[in-house]
This record gives sequence, structure tokens and C-alpha cells, in this order.
Amino acid sequence: AAEYPATRDLKAAIRFVRANAAQYGVDPTRVALAGGSAGAISSIAAGVVDEDDYKTELLGEDPTLTSTHLNMSSGVQCVVSHWGAGYGEMAVQYADPANRSRYTAGAAPIIEFHGDADTTVPFADAVAVEAAYKQLNSSERCSSKQKSR
Repeated sequence: AAEYPATRDLKAAIRFVRANAAQYGVDPTRVALAGGSAGAISSIAAGVVDEDDYKTELLGEDPTLTSTHLNMSSGVQCVVSHWGAGYGEMAVQYADPANRSRYTAGAAPIIEFHGDADTTVPFADAVAVEAAYKQLNSSERCSSKQKSR
């Protein structure tokens, strides 16, 4: 339940950064995400979902969305994930009547760091993200580093 608003807010923050790139001295063509645990889960979701996911489905119900620079892209160029998982992508895929995976050739490249003794976000969940990327025949798009901790 917490994942949806977190990813929606993250995508709005990315659009804010792009809309204000000149003011903050940011190159809007080089936006990267990094997060740990829940932050990584939202970062992975933002890196792989469609532009309209987490954005347009509540336009008539959430008046705050109109102030989140909807005309700007929330796409990112890469994701650095520490202890993440693909729960956000799964939620969108399951809600999609066509059940379309969001892992496509347009997904942001990702590097995942995850311990195999993690008791909060199982290592298998990170491996599942890697497997989804590998199905794209782009193994260089996802790299996992395993270290016991």
C-alpha cells in the first residue's frame, strides 16, 4: 500500500527536477536514481514503468497531480538499487488489463547490490529483477552483485 504513493511521488519529483533543471544547474538528460530498500523498490519501479503509470490513473481523483509538471518526462537514465525488488513494476503489471510487463528495451539500466542474507527484502526478489532484464536479451542492462552480510 505504501509503494504506490511513494513511486508516484518519486516520479513527480523527477518531473519537478526536469522542470526546474536550469534553476538548479541540472542536466535534464542525465537523471539517475539511487535508493536503498523501499527507496530502491520505488527507484526500480520509476526506472521501468511506462510514462503514464503512477500518473494519469488518478487525474480526476487527485487534484494535486495537476501541479506536478505532467508535461515533463519522469524517465531516468539509470538506477542504482541497494536491496531493492520489482514490487512496484509487479503492481502496475497486475493492474493492467493486458497484464503487460514493464520490463522493456526502454527500461533504464540498473545495477543491483543485494546481500543474500537479507531478511527484509529477499535476495531472490533482486534476482527476479535481473531475470526480467535478461529476458530482454540485454544482460548488460542489469548487473547484480552478491555479498553475504
